[in-house]
Formats: sequence, C-alpha cells, structure tokens
Amino acid sequence: AAYSYLAYQTAWLKHHYTAEFLAANMTNDLSDLTRISALMEEAKKFDIRVLPPDVNKSGVTFRAIDPKTVLFGMAGIKMVGISMVEGIIRARKDGPFTSLYDFVSRVEQNVLNKRALEALIAAGAFDSLNCGHRAQLYAAVDQALDWSRKMASQQAVNMDSLFGDTGNVMIVEPKLPDVDRWTEKERLEKEYEVLNFYISGHPLQRYIIQLNSFSSNQLGKTETITTGKNVRVGGLISSVRLRFDKKEKQIAFAVIEDMTGKAEVILWSEAYAQFRELIYEGSAVLVTGKAEVRDDGQLKITADDITPLEQTLRKFTRGYKLRIDEETDADKLSHLQELCAPGTTKGIPVYFHVVRNGEQVASYHAPEVMLPVDDPTVKRLTELFGSANIRLLMSS
Repeated sequence: AAYSYLAYQTAWLKHHYTAEFLAANMTNDLSDLTRISALMEEAKKFDIRVLPPDVNKSGVTFRAIDPKTVLFGMAGIKMVGISMVEGIIRARKDGPFTSLYDFVSRVEQNVLNKRALEALIAAGAFDSLNCGHRAQLYAAVDQALDWSRKMASQQAVNMDSLFGDTGNVMIVEPKLPDVDRWTEKERLEKEYEVLNFYISGHPLQRYIIQLNSFSSNQLGKTETITTGKNVRVGGLISSVRLRFDKKEKQIAFAVIEDMTGKAEVILWSEAYAQFRELIYEGSAVLVTGKAEVRDDGQLKITADDITPLEQTLRKFTRGYKLRIDEETDADKLSHLQELCAPGTTKGIPVYFHVVRNGEQVASYHAPEVMLPVDDPTVKRLTELFGSANIRLLMSS
C-alpha cells in the first residue's frame, strides 16, 4: 500500500508538473550523464525544451522556468564541479558577465581551472554573451587564466600600495585569438564529450528527410514495433562492443541512436564481416533487421543490412512527394519551377499533394517534370517548403 501510494504521488507530479518533475530527476542524477541523457529524451516526448547551460542564468541544478522549459544545471556538465558553479553564482551577484575575460577576472581563483572552463565553453555556456565564437573562446582559455592570475596579483599589490586607488584606470581586455569557427560536426562532438548528448543541434539533422522517408520506425517509439517483424531505422552508432562467437568469429553489439531514443544492434559473424567498416562510433547508418522489444521497452535489432545514410538518397529514392499549401507564396513556386526546369537530366518523378487548411485536396503527377537526386536539391526543397512537407519515395 505504501509503495502504491508513492507511485500514485509520482505519477500525479509527472502529469501535472512534468517540467518540474523532470528537472528534479535530472538534478537527482547530476553525476550520471547517461541518466540525464535518458531524461532529456523523456523531455522530448512531452515537448519540453531543455535550454543549454548559461553562465549568466544557470544554477547548480536543473530548473523548470515554465511548464515547457527546463534550464540546464551547470553541475551537470562533465568536469564542472558544484564548488565552481557556486563560485560563478557568487560572482554574478555584481551583475551579468560580459565576456570570457570578465568572467575569469570575477570568479574566485580557487575554483577556476582549465578543464572546467573548456567544458563550459564546449557546452555553450558562454554563447549568450556574444563575446566570440566557441573556437575563439576555447583557444583563449590559457591566455584568459593567465590574465586572471595577473589581474588578481595586481589587485593584491594595489591593496597594499599607498597609491592603490585604481578606480579611474581603464582595463583593456586582451583580444581573442583569430581562429576559424568549429564546423557543426566539431561543435556537436565537443558538446557530446561534456554533456553526453547534443543540445544545440544534432548530427542527424542533415539527414532528416532521409530519416523521415526511409525509417519505418523511430527508436523512441517502441510501442509501434512488433517483436519478430523487420524494421528499418536510421541513426548514429554511439558505441560498439566486439566479441567472439563459439566458432571464434567476431560479432558486434552496437548502440544506435536517433533523435527520439536508442536501440541495440546485433551483428552476427556474417553480418559483421560484411558491414564492419560501417560499425564505428559516430557512423550515420540505416539499419534493416529483425526487431525484439524486451519487457522493459528496450529495443534490439538483429541486423541484416546496413547502408550509410549519405548513400541512401541515391540508393533508395525513386521519386519526390511534395506537400504544398494552396496559399504558398508564388516566389517559392517559381524557385521550384527552376529546379524542375525542362531538360533536367537524370532526374526522378515528382508527385504534388495540394493542401488546404491542413487537409489534402488534390494530387498531381506531371510525367515531364523531373528533379535531380542529390543533396543540394533536397536542401533547397527543405528551405522552400520545410522538412515536414518533403518525402522521398522509396524503391522496393
């Protein structure tokens, strides 16, 4: 009875105060990034945003700031300890930080360290300051820490000096290094290193049309999957374990993740021998195989076929399906007409579905209209009509 009562209270809180409930659970697991990552996925199911950490707003713990938004707690960043976050909070009582150098000059020296500062930058905690891009800030860490030590030393000297009043002295901060921005891939990889998930984007976003078109299921929606049936899922390989079977042949157990959840992919010896070059951390793939949903909801897939996501466009696409609202701006249709210009070679058919007030009212197929099968075309279509209105028709 006591356990049932506790379960009822928990369910009631989760239903009526979902953001607060999830924030409290994330806080409870501050030292377990794997658990926080799972709760982040849970938040997505409830359409709750988790905002990136921010040196001017975040506290030690996760905090619900409205029913649909949770603010990331800085102590949840790898290598950033509670004592450092408390030091940051004390320092910003005098006002928000304005730059990296302002930050290091105001936060107590005894809580500052290089690895924690790099982790804050990689997690995007300085983005709101607009004081330089992440690559610049990251490259400036050593210089900034050295500058903060000199500032602290100078302040100590001034306090002991007869002429210690420096109130009218203008302090000029060093310039940030002139370095290139991180690529999206670099930025997301560094985020993942310190957070165990992606918060400012996702490496799979560039394949969103292929995922929406070719995946039969989303990994976070196991209720739609039947054990024993074949599934086709796309995602990133996040970890790989290699073993040997009874015949001393190598097999693999990999974890694949999409934007909704994760699953285990099993490759027996023949499959691993065939696809081993595709099975590594960070590999973006489309996996076909037999599904097994365990009692705890975890999904396992025994792989039969694996294709790199970057190859799926040409390998599987037999046509485009475009969903176009009848009120669509004429300029967009003109751009579409340019893409479908007569004489386009090596193209595929286009099927148009006209929508009025969200309901399909007509369908058209113009046999003479063709679109190229390539990434630039898909990117342009996405810019014009949005990824939700584009599907790639899959060849059998």
